[in-house]
Amino acid sequence: MNKFLRVFIFEFKNLIKKKSFLISTFVMAIIVLIITVLPMMFNTSETEGVLAPISMSDRFNESGFIVTDLNDKEAEIILSVFELDDHQVYASRDELVDDLEAEELEVGIIIHSLTEVETLYLNRSMTVEYESIVNAVLKDVYRNTQYEQMGINKESIDAIENTVIENEMTILGRDSLANYSITYVATFVVYMILVLYGSMTATTVAREKDDRTMELLITSTKPTQLILGKVAAVSLVTIAQVGVIVLAGVIGFIIAKESYPEFLLSFLQSSLSPDVVWLMVFYYLAGYILYMFIFAAVGSMVSRVEDVQNVTMPILMIIMVSMAIPIFSFTGALGGVIRFASIFPLTSFMTMPPRYLMMIVSSTDLILSIALLIVSVVFFAYLSIQIYHWGSLYYGNKISLFKVIKQVFSKK
Repeated sequence: MNKFLRVFIFEFKNLIKKKSFLISTFVMAIIVLIITVLPMMFNTSETEGVLAPISMSDRFNESGFIVTDLNDKEAEIILSVFELDDHQVYASRDELVDDLEAEELEVGIIIHSLTEVETLYLNRSMTVEYESIVNAVLKDVYRNTQYEQMGINKESIDAIENTVIENEMTILGRDSLANYSITYVATFVVYMILVLYGSMTATTVAREKDDRTMELLITSTKPTQLILGKVAAVSLVTIAQVGVIVLAGVIGFIIAKESYPEFLLSFLQSSLSPDVVWLMVFYYLAGYILYMFIFAAVGSMVSRVEDVQNVTMPILMIIMVSMAIPIFSFTGALGGVIRFASIFPLTSFMTMPPRYLMMIVSSTDLILSIALLIVSVVFFAYLSIQIYHWGSLYYGNKISLFKVIKQVFSKK
């Protein structure tokens, strides 16, 4: 136990003293803090920051109209709606075109009838919206005049068209649409952490073997104490780093909570229930420890640091597939694959939390998945210890993981 603690403390101190660890933790915590307080920075009171509606006279202050083809009543309505001054009303097309070419106007609008209009530009910009506004106004005027001619009451028609449908939604299971974003972000963060610390663990073990440090360690400390101490140290450092970043996010959220929209607060409250939080913590932590043992094992299989990338690539591919399965399964692309992946221990840590968040999971599947994951952590811890001990005696060409396992157990 004393030697385990020595290994743990030594590895832990080495990791937290690294400048890369301290800088990355500080930078990520600041970024998360800033992101979570952004709503407060952009929040305004009900009377401040509300943009005043743009009047028709402001929208069309650089426009010219021709309404000579309309009758007096229709022309009066159009001039009133667009709030046109006398100098904006032209008698002929030639006069309108002359002012457009002289760049005194931005747009010219010739209304032939309530259902036919011509828009003239000298140079049309990318952000113009004149046509849509004119079309909407003409359509509204035309509809009202037709109602009047038919003797139909406009208010009655508006009441019918503006009928509000009351739709009460009851979700008996999970709200996949609301929980998808949490699922995506969580799996991506876990993937990045595994790639970073997994590669670092494998490289550290390989370097110990490359410079013959492993031989010295084996003589004074048992492989069990070495592997468990290393994995425990890396796991605690990861928890500490993630904890600092999460704490920064929580602080920022508490500071700016009043500025968050109600729908987002209710969304977080409904999605991050205690059972969901505990399940995510268990699976992500257990999966992380499981793969740290695997990375430590494959790191002890190589004799040179340069070979680490090759032996860790298959492991990284499994993790990548584990991340992709829930994302594609819930779109219907992989169907029932998600159920198998959420039970299989090498992928369940990534797939069971999203599945639990987005659909009802049976107690049988959940218990089986948890049991297999726990057993797998214990098994790979034992396997990692044995491979580490084997690796301290083997120096030579690369050898596949399955051959190593066969050699390890054939000597038992």
